[in-house]
Amino acid sequence: MPKGLMQNPIGPALVALLLHVGMVAGYLAVPKFAGDPSALVCVGRDRVGHKPFEHVRVGFQPPGFDGQFYYALARNPWRRHDAEEIDKPACRHVRLLYPAACWLLTGGDPELLFWAMPAVNLLAIAGMAGLGAVLALRFKRNAWWGLLLPLAVNAGSPALRDLTDPLATFTVVLLLASWLCQWSVGWMTLSGMLAVLAREQNVAIVAIVMLLSMCGRDWSRAAGAMMAAILWGAWAYVLWKAYGASPLLDGNMGWPLEGLMQRLREPMGNSTHVPIHLIALSCLGVEVVACLLMPLFRPSWSALLVGWAGVALAVLASYSIYAGTYSYLRVFPWIPLALWLWAVQSGWRWPFLFTLPLTPWAALAVAWEWQ
Repeated sequence: MPKGLMQNPIGPALVALLLHVGMVAGYLAVPKFAGDPSALVCVGRDRVGHKPFEHVRVGFQPPGFDGQFYYALARNPWRRHDAEEIDKPACRHVRLLYPAACWLLTGGDPELLFWAMPAVNLLAIAGMAGLGAVLALRFKRNAWWGLLLPLAVNAGSPALRDLTDPLATFTVVLLLASWLCQWSVGWMTLSGMLAVLAREQNVAIVAIVMLLSMCGRDWSRAAGAMMAAILWGAWAYVLWKAYGASPLLDGNMGWPLEGLMQRLREPMGNSTHVPIHLIALSCLGVEVVACLLMPLFRPSWSALLVGWAGVALAVLASYSIYAGTYSYLRVFPWIPLALWLWAVQSGWRWPFLFTLPLTPWAALAVAWEWQ
Protein backbone atom coordinates (compact mmCIF):
# COMPACT_ATOMS: atom_id res chain seq x y z
CA MET A 1 0.00 0.00 0.00
CA PRO A 2 1.37 3.48 -0.84
CA LYS A 3 2.98 5.26 2.07
CA GLY A 4 0.46 8.11 1.89
CA LEU A 5 -2.43 5.73 2.56
CA MET A 6 -0.61 4.41 5.61
CA GLN A 7 -0.61 7.86 7.20
CA ASN A 8 -4.12 9.17 6.57
CA PRO A 9 -7.74 8.05 6.98
CA ILE A 10 -8.03 6.64 3.45
CA GLY A 11 -6.02 3.52 4.28
CA PRO A 12 -8.14 2.33 7.24
CA ALA A 13 -11.35 3.20 5.39
CA LEU A 14 -10.29 1.25 2.30
CA VAL A 15 -9.16 -1.81 4.25
CA ALA A 16 -12.36 -1.79 6.35
CA LEU A 17 -14.41 -1.62 3.15
CA LEU A 18 -12.57 -4.49 1.50
CA LEU A 19 -12.71 -6.59 4.66
CA HIS A 20 -16.46 -6.22 5.05
CA VAL A 21 -17.19 -6.58 1.33
CA GLY A 22 -15.37 -9.91 1.55
CA MET A 23 -17.43 -10.87 4.60
CA VAL A 24 -20.74 -10.06 2.88
CA ALA A 25 -19.61 -11.86 -0.27
CA GLY A 26 -18.68 -14.91 1.79
CA TYR A 27 -22.11 -14.83 3.41
CA LEU A 28 -23.94 -14.62 0.06
CA ALA A 29 -21.77 -17.41 -1.36
CA VAL A 30 -23.38 -19.90 1.02
CA PRO A 31 -25.07 -22.52 -1.23
CA LYS A 32 -28.57 -21.83 0.05
CA PHE A 33 -28.22 -18.14 -0.88
CA ALA A 34 -26.48 -18.81 -4.22
CA GLY A 35 -25.06 -15.30 -4.39
CA ASP A 36 -28.51 -13.68 -4.40
CA PRO A 37 -28.37 -10.24 -2.67
CA SER A 38 -32.08 -10.44 -1.87
CA ALA A 39 -31.03 -12.84 0.91
CA LEU A 40 -29.78 -9.83 2.85
CA VAL A 41 -33.32 -8.46 3.05
CA CYS A 42 -34.22 -11.47 5.23
CA VAL A 43 -37.88 -11.68 4.26
CA GLY A 44 -40.05 -14.30 5.93
CA ARG A 45 -40.94 -17.13 3.51
CA ASP A 46 -44.65 -16.42 3.90
CA ARG A 47 -44.10 -12.91 2.49
CA VAL A 48 -41.89 -13.81 -0.49
CA GLY A 49 -43.68 -13.08 -3.76
CA HIS A 50 -46.19 -10.70 -2.18
CA LYS A 51 -46.01 -6.92 -2.34
CA PRO A 52 -43.69 -5.22 -1.57
CA PHE A 53 -41.48 -8.35 -1.67
CA GLU A 54 -42.57 -9.70 -5.07
CA HIS A 55 -38.98 -9.49 -6.38
CA VAL A 56 -37.37 -11.24 -3.38
CA ARG A 57 -36.14 -14.74 -4.21
CA VAL A 58 -34.73 -15.98 -0.87
CA GLY A 59 -36.92 -16.45 2.17
CA PHE A 60 -36.23 -17.08 5.85
CA GLN A 61 -38.15 -18.79 8.60
CA PRO A 62 -41.14 -16.57 9.46
CA PRO A 63 -41.37 -13.87 10.52
CA GLY A 64 -37.96 -13.05 8.98
CA PHE A 65 -35.82 -10.17 10.22
CA ASP A 66 -36.03 -6.39 10.38
CA GLY A 67 -34.24 -5.73 7.08
CA GLN A 68 -37.45 -6.56 5.23
CA PHE A 69 -39.19 -3.58 6.80
CA TYR A 70 -36.48 -1.14 5.76
CA TYR A 71 -36.61 -2.58 2.25
CA ALA A 72 -40.36 -1.90 2.20
CA LEU A 73 -39.73 1.66 3.38
CA ALA A 74 -36.98 2.17 0.80
CA ARG A 75 -39.44 1.35 -2.01
CA ASN A 76 -41.04 4.70 -1.14
CA PRO A 77 -40.10 6.39 2.16
CA TRP A 78 -42.32 9.41 1.41
CA ARG A 79 -45.69 7.77 1.92
CA ARG A 80 -47.61 6.17 4.76
CA HIS A 81 -47.10 2.40 5.11
CA ASP A 82 -49.57 -0.03 6.64
CA ALA A 83 -49.07 -2.91 9.05
CA GLU A 84 -49.33 -5.48 6.24
CA GLU A 85 -45.98 -4.24 4.91
CA ILE A 86 -44.25 -3.25 8.15
CA ASP A 87 -44.77 -4.67 11.63
CA LYS A 88 -44.55 -1.32 13.48
CA PRO A 89 -44.79 1.26 10.71
CA ALA A 90 -44.47 4.43 12.80
CA CYS A 91 -41.54 3.04 14.79
CA ARG A 92 -39.72 1.86 11.65
CA HIS A 93 -40.45 5.01 9.69
CA VAL A 94 -38.90 7.25 12.34
CA ARG A 95 -35.55 5.76 11.24
CA LEU A 96 -35.78 7.55 7.93
CA LEU A 97 -32.13 8.03 6.95
CA TYR A 98 -31.26 4.50 5.80
CA PRO A 99 -34.32 3.83 3.60
CA ALA A 100 -34.20 7.41 2.28
CA ALA A 101 -30.52 7.08 1.31
CA CYS A 102 -31.25 3.79 -0.47
CA TRP A 103 -34.23 5.37 -2.26
CA LEU A 104 -32.09 8.30 -3.42
CA LEU A 105 -29.63 5.86 -4.97
CA THR A 106 -32.26 3.76 -6.74
CA GLY A 107 -35.49 5.73 -7.02
CA GLY A 108 -37.08 2.84 -5.14
CA ASP A 109 -36.33 0.29 -7.88
CA PRO A 110 -37.04 -3.10 -6.22
CA GLU A 111 -34.10 -4.89 -7.86
CA LEU A 112 -31.52 -2.13 -7.46
CA LEU A 113 -32.38 -1.90 -3.77
CA PHE A 114 -30.94 -5.39 -3.26
CA TRP A 115 -27.54 -3.91 -4.14
CA ALA A 116 -27.96 -0.39 -2.78
CA MET A 117 -28.92 -1.41 0.76
CA PRO A 118 -25.74 -3.42 1.49
CA ALA A 119 -23.70 -0.81 -0.40
CA VAL A 120 -24.90 1.97 1.91
CA ASN A 121 -24.02 -0.11 4.96
CA LEU A 122 -20.60 -1.02 3.60
CA LEU A 123 -19.84 2.62 2.82
CA ALA A 124 -21.00 3.55 6.33
CA ILE A 125 -18.53 1.02 7.77
CA ALA A 126 -15.74 2.46 5.61
CA GLY A 127 -16.73 5.95 6.74
CA MET A 128 -16.70 4.79 10.34
CA ALA A 129 -13.13 3.55 9.96
CA GLY A 130 -12.11 6.77 8.20
CA LEU A 131 -13.62 8.95 10.92
CA GLY A 132 -11.97 6.74 13.54
CA ALA A 133 -8.64 7.43 11.85
CA VAL A 134 -9.40 11.18 11.87
CA LEU A 135 -10.08 11.04 15.61
CA ALA A 136 -6.96 8.95 16.21
CA LEU A 137 -4.81 11.49 14.36
CA ARG A 138 -6.54 14.31 16.28
CA PHE A 139 -5.23 12.76 19.51
CA LYS A 140 -1.82 12.00 17.97
CA ARG A 141 -2.42 8.25 17.67
CA ASN A 142 -1.82 5.92 14.75
CA ALA A 143 -4.44 6.30 12.02
CA TRP A 144 -4.95 2.53 11.97
CA TRP A 145 -6.89 2.79 15.20
CA GLY A 146 -9.69 3.70 12.79
CA LEU A 147 -9.74 0.20 11.31
CA LEU A 148 -10.43 -1.20 14.77
CA LEU A 149 -13.54 0.91 15.32
CA PRO A 150 -16.07 -0.93 13.09
CA LEU A 151 -14.70 -4.22 14.41
CA ALA A 152 -15.12 -3.08 18.01
CA VAL A 153 -18.76 -2.03 17.51
CA ASN A 154 -19.56 -5.23 15.56
CA ALA A 155 -20.72 -3.29 12.51
CA GLY A 156 -20.28 -6.38 10.33
CA SER A 157 -23.18 -8.34 11.81
CA PRO A 158 -26.00 -5.93 10.85
CA ALA A 159 -24.35 -5.46 7.43
CA LEU A 160 -25.29 -9.11 6.76
CA ARG A 161 -28.97 -8.29 7.14
CA ASP A 162 -29.68 -4.85 5.60
CA LEU A 163 -30.24 -3.28 9.00
CA THR A 164 -29.96 0.38 9.97
CA ASP A 165 -27.20 -0.07 12.58
CA PRO A 166 -24.05 0.61 10.50
CA LEU A 167 -25.37 3.92 9.17
CA ALA A 168 -26.78 4.90 12.58
CA THR A 169 -23.43 4.23 14.27
CA PHE A 170 -21.58 6.08 11.52
CA THR A 171 -23.69 9.18 12.16
CA VAL A 172 -22.91 8.99 15.88
CA VAL A 173 -19.19 8.79 15.14
CA LEU A 174 -19.57 11.70 12.70
CA LEU A 175 -21.31 13.76 15.38
CA LEU A 176 -18.64 12.99 17.98
CA ALA A 177 -15.87 13.75 15.48
CA SER A 178 -17.55 17.06 14.67
CA TRP A 179 -17.59 17.93 18.36
CA LEU A 180 -14.16 16.65 19.37
CA CYS A 181 -12.38 18.07 16.31
CA GLN A 182 -14.25 21.37 16.64
CA TRP A 183 -15.51 21.38 13.08
CA SER A 184 -17.84 24.17 11.99
CA VAL A 185 -21.16 24.66 13.76
CA GLY A 186 -23.01 24.01 10.51
CA TRP A 187 -21.27 20.67 10.02
CA MET A 188 -21.93 19.62 13.60
CA THR A 189 -25.59 20.60 13.26
CA LEU A 190 -25.90 18.57 10.06
CA SER A 191 -24.23 15.53 11.64
CA GLY A 192 -26.62 15.78 14.58
CA MET A 193 -29.61 15.89 12.24
CA LEU A 194 -28.37 12.86 10.35
CA ALA A 195 -27.87 11.02 13.65
CA VAL A 196 -31.40 11.58 14.93
CA LEU A 197 -32.95 10.62 11.59
CA ALA A 198 -30.87 7.43 11.51
CA ARG A 199 -32.08 6.04 14.84
CA GLU A 200 -34.24 7.52 17.58
CA GLN A 201 -31.85 6.47 20.37
CA ASN A 202 -29.22 8.78 18.87
CA VAL A 203 -31.12 11.69 20.38
CA ALA A 204 -29.32 10.74 23.61
CA ILE A 205 -25.92 11.31 21.97
CA VAL A 206 -27.11 14.65 20.60
CA ALA A 207 -28.18 15.54 24.14
CA ILE A 208 -24.72 14.60 25.43
CA VAL A 209 -23.06 16.87 22.85
CA MET A 210 -25.47 19.67 23.76
CA LEU A 211 -24.68 19.23 27.46
CA LEU A 212 -20.93 19.25 26.85
CA SER A 213 -21.28 22.33 24.67
CA MET A 214 -23.25 24.15 27.34
CA CYS A 215 -20.74 23.19 30.02
CA GLY A 216 -18.01 24.62 27.81
CA ARG A 217 -20.15 27.71 27.13
CA ASP A 218 -20.05 26.95 23.43
CA TRP A 219 -23.55 28.28 22.86
CA SER A 220 -23.47 28.06 19.07
CA ARG A 221 -22.74 24.32 19.11
CA ALA A 222 -25.29 23.80 21.87
CA ALA A 223 -27.85 25.55 19.66
CA GLY A 224 -26.84 23.34 16.73
CA ALA A 225 -27.42 20.20 18.80
CA MET A 226 -30.76 21.59 19.96
CA MET A 227 -31.80 22.19 16.34
CA ALA A 228 -31.08 18.54 15.59
CA ALA A 229 -33.24 17.46 18.54
CA ILE A 230 -36.04 19.78 17.40
CA LEU A 231 -35.88 18.30 13.90
CA TRP A 232 -36.30 14.82 15.34
CA GLY A 233 -39.24 15.96 17.47
CA ALA A 234 -40.90 17.49 14.41
CA TRP A 235 -40.40 14.30 12.36
CA ALA A 236 -41.75 12.14 15.20
CA TYR A 237 -44.80 14.43 15.45
CA VAL A 238 -45.45 14.15 11.70
CA LEU A 239 -45.36 10.37 11.96
CA TRP A 240 -47.58 10.37 15.03
CA LYS A 241 -50.19 12.34 13.11
CA ALA A 242 -49.81 10.21 9.97
CA TYR A 243 -50.07 6.84 11.72
CA GLY A 244 -52.16 7.77 14.73
CA ALA A 245 -49.58 6.04 16.95
CA SER A 246 -46.44 7.10 18.76
CA PRO A 247 -43.22 6.21 16.91
CA LEU A 248 -41.59 5.49 20.28
CA LEU A 249 -43.87 2.82 21.75
CA ASP A 250 -42.23 -0.12 20.00
CA GLY A 251 -41.81 -2.42 22.99
CA ASN A 252 -38.01 -2.24 22.95
CA MET A 253 -37.76 -0.63 26.39
CA GLY A 254 -38.88 -2.11 29.70
CA TRP A 255 -38.16 -2.17 33.41
CA PRO A 256 -34.47 -2.16 34.41
CA LEU A 257 -32.82 -5.57 33.83
CA GLU A 258 -36.16 -7.16 32.88
CA GLY A 259 -35.06 -8.24 29.40
CA LEU A 260 -31.58 -9.25 30.51
CA MET A 261 -32.82 -11.47 33.33
CA GLN A 262 -35.40 -13.13 31.11
CA ARG A 263 -32.66 -13.92 28.59
CA LEU A 264 -30.46 -15.44 31.31
CA ARG A 265 -33.23 -17.90 32.17
CA GLU A 266 -32.65 -19.55 28.76
CA PRO A 267 -28.88 -19.52 28.28
CA MET A 268 -28.91 -22.26 25.63
CA GLY A 269 -31.12 -20.37 23.18
CA ASN A 270 -31.87 -22.58 20.15
CA SER A 271 -28.71 -24.61 20.62
CA THR A 272 -28.78 -27.99 22.30
CA HIS A 273 -25.03 -28.15 22.89
CA VAL A 274 -23.60 -24.62 23.31
CA PRO A 275 -24.96 -22.04 25.81
CA ILE A 276 -24.83 -19.42 23.08
CA HIS A 277 -26.60 -16.66 24.98
CA LEU A 278 -24.56 -17.17 28.12
CA ILE A 279 -21.40 -16.73 26.04
CA ALA A 280 -22.79 -13.69 24.21
CA LEU A 281 -24.03 -12.04 27.40
CA SER A 282 -20.66 -12.67 29.02
CA CYS A 283 -18.98 -10.81 26.15
CA LEU A 284 -21.39 -7.92 26.52
CA GLY A 285 -21.01 -8.01 30.30
CA VAL A 286 -17.24 -7.51 30.04
CA GLU A 287 -17.83 -4.25 28.18
CA VAL A 288 -20.54 -3.09 30.57
CA VAL A 289 -18.34 -3.63 33.62
CA ALA A 290 -15.48 -1.79 31.91
CA CYS A 291 -17.76 1.20 31.24
CA LEU A 292 -19.02 1.22 34.82
CA LEU A 293 -15.43 1.31 36.11
CA MET A 294 -14.37 4.11 33.75
CA PRO A 295 -14.67 6.95 36.33
CA LEU A 296 -11.88 5.37 38.40
CA PHE A 297 -9.44 6.24 35.60
CA ARG A 298 -10.66 9.77 34.82
CA PRO A 299 -11.65 9.37 31.16
CA SER A 300 -12.94 12.28 29.09
CA TRP A 301 -16.54 13.30 29.69
CA SER A 302 -17.37 12.42 26.07
CA ALA A 303 -16.21 8.81 26.44
CA LEU A 304 -17.76 8.43 29.89
CA LEU A 305 -21.21 9.79 28.99
CA VAL A 306 -21.43 7.84 25.72
CA GLY A 307 -20.46 4.64 27.55
CA TRP A 308 -22.94 5.18 30.34
CA ALA A 309 -25.69 5.95 27.82
CA GLY A 310 -24.93 2.60 26.21
CA VAL A 311 -25.07 0.82 29.56
CA ALA A 312 -28.42 2.48 30.35
CA LEU A 313 -29.77 1.29 27.00
CA ALA A 314 -28.63 -2.28 27.74
CA VAL A 315 -30.19 -2.21 31.22
CA LEU A 316 -33.53 -0.85 30.02
CA ALA A 317 -33.80 -3.00 26.88
CA SER A 318 -36.76 -5.34 26.87
CA TYR A 319 -36.70 -9.03 26.02
CA SER A 320 -37.49 -8.24 22.38
CA ILE A 321 -33.90 -6.96 22.10
CA TYR A 322 -32.35 -9.95 23.89
CA ALA A 323 -34.48 -12.58 22.13
CA GLY A 324 -32.22 -12.92 19.09
CA THR A 325 -28.54 -13.81 19.33
CA TYR A 326 -27.41 -11.04 17.01
CA SER A 327 -29.74 -8.33 18.31
CA TYR A 328 -28.08 -7.35 21.55
CA LEU A 329 -24.61 -7.80 20.08
CA ARG A 330 -25.34 -5.03 17.57
CA VAL A 331 -27.79 -2.58 19.17
CA PHE A 332 -25.53 -1.37 21.99
CA PRO A 333 -22.59 0.02 19.94
CA TRP A 334 -22.16 3.03 22.21
CA ILE A 335 -20.50 0.83 24.84
CA PRO A 336 -17.58 -0.42 22.68
CA LEU A 337 -17.46 2.99 20.96
CA ALA A 338 -16.85 4.61 24.34
CA LEU A 339 -14.12 2.09 25.19
CA TRP A 340 -12.45 2.67 21.83
CA LEU A 341 -12.66 6.43 22.31
CA TRP A 342 -11.26 6.14 25.83
CA ALA A 343 -8.26 4.19 24.51
CA VAL A 344 -7.61 6.68 21.69
CA GLN A 345 -7.95 9.75 23.88
CA SER A 346 -5.87 8.43 26.78
CA GLY A 347 -3.19 6.62 24.80
CA TRP A 348 -3.82 3.48 26.87
CA ARG A 349 -4.39 0.35 24.81
CA TRP A 350 -5.92 -1.80 27.52
CA PRO A 351 -9.44 -0.21 27.48
CA PHE A 352 -9.78 -1.41 23.89
CA LEU A 353 -9.07 -4.99 24.97
CA PHE A 354 -12.52 -5.13 26.60
CA THR A 355 -14.09 -4.85 23.13
CA LEU A 356 -12.27 -7.87 21.71
CA PRO A 357 -14.78 -10.56 22.79
CA LEU A 358 -17.40 -9.06 20.47
CA THR A 359 -15.21 -8.59 17.39
CA PRO A 360 -15.49 -12.13 15.92
CA TRP A 361 -19.31 -12.34 15.94
CA ALA A 362 -19.80 -11.25 12.32
CA ALA A 363 -17.26 -13.80 11.10
CA LEU A 364 -18.90 -16.45 13.28
CA ALA A 365 -22.28 -15.61 11.71
CA VAL A 366 -20.82 -16.25 8.26
CA ALA A 367 -19.15 -19.48 9.41
CA TRP A 368 -22.41 -20.66 10.97
CA GLU A 369 -24.25 -20.34 7.64
CA TRP A 370 -21.56 -22.44 5.96
CA GLN A 371 -22.14 -25.37 8.31
